[in-house]
Amino acid sequence: MPPKPLALQPTLPSELLTYILSHNAQPVTLIICQPRAKFLSSLKRSTTSRQTAPPPENEPQDAASEQAPPHPLLIPTLQQIATSRSMKLVFIPTVSHLRAYLAVFTSPEGKEKRQYKEGQEKGKKAPLLVAYGLVELHKDTSEWSAQGLGNSVAGLVEA
Repeated sequence: MPPKPLALQPTLPSELLTYILSHNAQPVTLIICQPRAKFLSSLKRSTTSRQTAPPPENEPQDAASEQAPPHPLLIPTLQQIATSRSMKLVFIPTVSHLRAYLAVFTSPEGKEKRQYKEGQEKGKKAPLLVAYGLVELHKDTSEWSAQGLGNSVAGLVEA
């Protein structure tokens, strides 16, 4: 039995990547439903925003000069490196590109069902197929309807 689809609330790119890295599933296919530059700038903002808080005016200069610890994604751990090697990123700019990609989608190794069965026997988690920004991709298009979203989600579930 394949894994059940899971819909999560909208999150920041850094929260999404933290979730994927902590899930520890391999392989991972991450479909990002926005242009690459927009996603990377959003990721950069979400990982640096907590570091750039202005220091309070009434604290001494030494306390103000201390920097906040870096975001956990900015610290390369062995788990991050190992998971990122089996992660496939796809940037999808339009709904038609998304549906075309999902129509021909195969897992990175082409043996997803067999790997899932073996993984269940060994206690591993199922492979992940994650779509980020799916609803936002449909906004302001002719596909912004229940039917348009339903068609895209159906393609995602079938993949």
